[in-house]
Amino acid sequence: MILQELDRYYQRKSSMDPTSIAPEGLEDKEISFVIVLDKQGNFVDLQDLREGEGRKKRGKMMTVPASVKRSGTGARANFLWDKLEYVLGVSSEDIAQAVKSVKSLNPHVEDDSELVNLCAPTILPKKGTEKSQAFIEKLRVLEPNSHPGVKSVVTFLSGDGAHKISKHLNWPHLLSSSGNLTFRLQGEAELVCQNSAVLTSILNQKAGEDSETIFCLIRGRQDQLAKTHPSIKGISGGQTSGGNIVSFNTPAFRSQGKEQGANATVGKPAAFSYTTALNHLLRSDSRQRIQIADTSTVFWASDTTAMEDCFGEIFEDNPDIDTQSIRAALTSMFRGEQAAKESTTRFFVLGLSPNAARIAIRFWHTATVAEIAEKLSVYFEELRIIHPPKSSQFLSFRRLLNATAALGKSENVNPRMAGEMMRAILSGGSYPRSLLDSILVRIRAEHEVDHPRAALLKAWLNRQQRLFPNHDQEIHVALDPENTNPGYRLGRLFAVLEKAQEEAVSANATIRDRYYGAASSTPASVFPILLKTFPHHIGKLPDGRKINLDKLVQNILLELREFPRLLRVEDQGRFALGYYHQRQEMFTSKVKPNPLEHSEIAPKSVQNQFNLQGESND
Repeated sequence: MILQELDRYYQRKSSMDPTSIAPEGLEDKEISFVIVLDKQGNFVDLQDLREGEGRKKRGKMMTVPASVKRSGTGARANFLWDKLEYVLGVSSEDIAQAVKSVKSLNPHVEDDSELVNLCAPTILPKKGTEKSQAFIEKLRVLEPNSHPGVKSVVTFLSGDGAHKISKHLNWPHLLSSSGNLTFRLQGEAELVCQNSAVLTSILNQKAGEDSETIFCLIRGRQDQLAKTHPSIKGISGGQTSGGNIVSFNTPAFRSQGKEQGANATVGKPAAFSYTTALNHLLRSDSRQRIQIADTSTVFWASDTTAMEDCFGEIFEDNPDIDTQSIRAALTSMFRGEQAAKESTTRFFVLGLSPNAARIAIRFWHTATVAEIAEKLSVYFEELRIIHPPKSSQFLSFRRLLNATAALGKSENVNPRMAGEMMRAILSGGSYPRSLLDSILVRIRAEHEVDHPRAALLKAWLNRQQRLFPNHDQEIHVALDPENTNPGYRLGRLFAVLEKAQEEAVSANATIRDRYYGAASSTPASVFPILLKTFPHHIGKLPDGRKINLDKLVQNILLELREFPRLLRVEDQGRFALGYYHQRQEMFTSKVKPNPLEHSEIAPKSVQNQFNLQGESND
């Protein structure tokens, strides 16, 4: 089903705008340099097409004949474009050896680009290497009169004219680059490989290759068998040469002695279309691609829809958007004529991860655009929680995941958990249990309940309560004084006790630093100690503040007659939310003057309620 939908996406894109995706037999590739020749095959110019600065320079995307698949031994060249080693016979080893020699004579030079500049005149194009020979032999099989540009390229590579290129100012830049290069005739705008006659010759040559006729499992018709499928590139962490979803590279994967693609019969046109569509979605500047931990995630629809444009923004970091604008965009999909279309348009989300043998499918989800919009609206509502004024209400998926990882780094995110989270968001199912565990581990380790962690805890607990109702109360956006859950109330109490300590003394380590982990898991072992210190702390505060804090503590303890020995994991999450809500309430609320500011207060009222005895220190 995945390959069929990718095939349909390719056909939709090519029918709507043929220039938006590579035609059959062609491919969009980054071209870094162009060798300009005259019609006699003489060298004219070496053009640098790269854009950007320094090491971030990237080649220009151009449509060229589809690349060959390189696996195993032997040289396999592309038609009229390729790497430096194939076009001019200069390998990376040749460059490294020349740089090493120059370095020995100039030990004070450290910059690699400067070393290449120094040795560039000594590095000359080579004829007769295995790869350069494969490149020129591929041109000789084309129809001789297909285009004068082909003859010019063959003349240039066969004669001595190639050595003139080493004197060009861009030669050192070409040696330093790992990009592709190709050819253009002087005075022409298109590349030699883009000429219609040349392309026809190339496609005819490919069509003439022997291939078995089979029943294509993707298109459901007779077609020529694709023995191997084009490589899929752009998977984060994958091989630069690309990988495959469908491959049979060892006997263990083969059936009844069949070789390669004969084990899963796919026709050449379908193999080209689904891989081209996927490479198009995975390209570096794609707006239909997001990175979730180690999973490269792409998305598309069966028809034109605004969801293709806004889905990526929902999950990626973007300081220019907010939750309200996103929710407004999602809501608009349920209004007017658009609603009827979005209720039938299918939307697809595919997560891919690198693997040793082949590309792994991390997750695959399909639903209508309207269903996806509804699930995303629920997701944002679940995340909505009070937050500091300087913190954005919008929390990107990446930022949320980083809140569960050590040091807040993306590389430390649990990839399986990230995939299960995405699946839960899109399907409306349960969030993974590992999400709750990861957040609580980070809170105990770092002693910090921040906005992203609180939002995730609220989302996890409320969805669990909605899917599996029990006696637990729903977590509100802000402080809920009516929530009687012991974990939530103890979290509130802990926040008040910490606030009292902060206002009373200047301690290097607060009770949060010393006691949070134990207080949130084994309250009975910690809170009696903390409540003994409470009167001592508020005794140092103005009388009005004493009354406020003491009444707040008593109200929190109103229905709590004993401290639990243990809190289950879910209640540890509620403890964190109670703590977070109470802290936000105390820092955002203005304390009104108390009419009893100068009256006496008995701080031991809290001690008496729990029958606590003894003196305490800070």
